Amino acid sequence: MTTSLIDDYKRHNVDSLKSVRGMTRTQLWDAGINDIDASLFLRLAKVYWESGHARIDEARAAARARNHGLRVLEKIENLAQKSDRPNDLRVILCGTLEGELEKVAAKHITKPKPVNEASVAFGKDGRNRLIVRSDEGWLMDFINSLPGVDDGGLEAVYEGLKQHARGKMGLAAPRKMLHIIVPLPVMAQLIQGNTEDIKVRALDGTWRTGEEIMAELLEGIGLATFVNARNEPVKQYRLQRYFSAAQKELAAAVQHVCQDPECHRPFNLLQADHLVAWSKGGETNIDNILMLCEYHNMKKRDGDVYYKDAEGRFWKRRKFGPDLPCTNN
Repeated sequence: MTTSLIDDYKRHNVDSLKSVRGMTRTQLWDAGINDIDASLFLRLAKVYWESGHARIDEARAAARARNHGLRVLEKIENLAQKSDRPNDLRVILCGTLEGELEKVAAKHITKPKPVNEASVAFGKDGRNRLIVRSDEGWLMDFINSLPGVDDGGLEAVYEGLKQHARGKMGLAAPRKMLHIIVPLPVMAQLIQGNTEDIKVRALDGTWRTGEEIMAELLEGIGLATFVNARNEPVKQYRLQRYFSAAQKELAAAVQHVCQDPECHRPFNLLQADHLVAWSKGGETNIDNILMLCEYHNMKKRDGDVYYKDAEGRFWKRRKFGPDLPCTNN
């Protein structure tokens, strides 16, 4: 009797791992198992049949009840290892539907606090790499002041760095605060001098403290839009065909970055598009503006669909699976 690939695949579950308990990689190779599958079998067998931790029986029972396959168990293990209590999270995830794993795991995983850092890597082929990660405003100030770097032109960063490093061109005056968004309750606190715990986002993607906001506004290098508690601009504008600079500035009150769910390019690199296309009756007003980077704007023209729900939240429609909430932060 022959079995189909699907039937054979379904039989590979947590109980299948018991048969490779105690085996070595070499033994699996000798049995005809490739190295990728051998690594998977050894890892999962160690967790589910060799570790002996207190809750492994619960995890096996839950995985058995859900009939999770080996690739799902691998996914569960990857998520569990991100938790401070992997054994407890493993039990929870083994009893969770495959499609809900990331959502459930997110409730039990504490994301590490980002650290400002710089690192240098030296490649064997002579190509070296400098990586700087920072949420402080000075980094975007530096990038924007490099020779040849204009708004939306980050492709010039490399040449700008090279010219600056060789001393051929100095840095331009930093364009620090293109625009900041200040909710009215926050503005009231700023006026009262409560600046220590306040942070407001600028359109270059950085966050500024209340103290920095006041200092830079007083120096005349900042532009501020005031918004109400619902993140709605106090003033709105309406034109015929193209969005004005004022409308784009007001849109920044709620669209700090590219609105595609998988993109985080800052506002000063974005393009204004109609959420409902102009050709389909969409109006040129603040309620119909969608800020996207150049790439995702082109993808929208090619057929990607974004829409706004009854509560004013943006979504991206997907052909398969649930629609994705847009960044909108």
